[in-house]
Amino acid sequence: MLLTILIFIVILGLLVFVHELGHFLVAKRNGVRVDEFGFGFPPRIFGIQKIKKSKQEIAIVTEEHGISLISETYSSKTDKELIKMEIQESQTIIKPLPFKKWRFFWRNGKRDENFGEQTVYSINAIPLGGFVKIYGEEGEGVNSSRSFASKKAGQKAKILFAGVTMNFILAVFLFSLGNIIGLPTAIDDSQVDKYPGAKLQIVGTSRNSPAEAAGLRAGNFVIALKNKEGKVLEGIKRTAEFQAFVDSEKGKEIILVVERGSSNIEVSVVPRTNPPQGQGPLGVELATVANISLPWYKALWEGFLTTINLIWLLLVVIFQVLKNLIIQGKAGVDIVGPVGIYTLTNQAAGMGFIYLLQLTAILSINLAVINAFPFPALDGGRVLFLMIEKIKGSPVSQKVQNLAHSIGFALLILLMIAITYRDIVRFF
Repeated sequence: MLLTILIFIVILGLLVFVHELGHFLVAKRNGVRVDEFGFGFPPRIFGIQKIKKSKQEIAIVTEEHGISLISETYSSKTDKELIKMEIQESQTIIKPLPFKKWRFFWRNGKRDENFGEQTVYSINAIPLGGFVKIYGEEGEGVNSSRSFASKKAGQKAKILFAGVTMNFILAVFLFSLGNIIGLPTAIDDSQVDKYPGAKLQIVGTSRNSPAEAAGLRAGNFVIALKNKEGKVLEGIKRTAEFQAFVDSEKGKEIILVVERGSSNIEVSVVPRTNPPQGQGPLGVELATVANISLPWYKALWEGFLTTINLIWLLLVVIFQVLKNLIIQGKAGVDIVGPVGIYTLTNQAAGMGFIYLLQLTAILSINLAVINAFPFPALDGGRVLFLMIEKIKGSPVSQKVQNLAHSIGFALLILLMIAITYRDIVRFF
């Protein structure tokens, strides 16, 4: 359990950190002052701020050098005369004094204006992502060239959508890396011989089915099937073999040997004689999967295509959810929050690193699409106000924007609480 919690924190932390890093980098590139870039959420543990060099950090040192010159001259009156001259020269040397490059402070220490417009980098107590505090984001400093509020609408849109872009890039990278390592890919029964490492995997269970009641989970690999008479089907890899065995044992107890994590377990289950339409005797969804790796140039392209396809699929699902809410008053699909994501993380962790990689990429796409949605308090909602500004020719009142974002944020929190409660009831 502790390992799952750590993995969950790392995944969520990575997703939010990458998102905020996008805002940070593009804001800096467009000349906007970033007051703080924090890893994790407050309260702050400590912060550091880079010290900007100033004239006070330079010492001017004057050194004097004595130079003796001896010159010989001849005179008609004397046989020989020696003349000695001493000349003093001074030289100005500029030497940098030793100074601290970083200022360190605990907890509630504030950003020091004496060090110029340098960003505070902070480590915070709640390790679930990060945040960026951009000067002018709330409308202040409109007359300052370093304020977000003073920038053109196009520059503001770039900064706002930078987080979404970074999550998209992260998803492409993770899918590409997975393709290089070898992603689990569904194959036909006819392709099993081409991939010796192929396995038969449970990819889903129907509600109120024998499989669900027996504790079979998505991600379990079927190793063997047994009946009470001693008949054993081992090394099973094809869905057709599984279906034929189960159909022959309807109404009788059978044993499934499944691989779960690093161990094999036996699960007893009775296939139904009259299952609901579309479910089958056990109520399991099966797929034969094999880890298929690609060369890097193909892996990158496939990673990009996978990301685009999943974005489109997610947009279709969101449209369907909104349609169902308006017409039927219910979502019609399962929506999960932090508790549901934790449960998925636990399942993926038990299946292996490659599944965690896929889950992280999928969550990154979800974060990108949801943040791009034109709803107040989200990045897309802020861009919506920029579009209204371009249409009407003047900015929307900052008070109106702040009120809209506050209401939107409150609604999002209420939605998150409702989804979390539903997740707790469903999973625990």
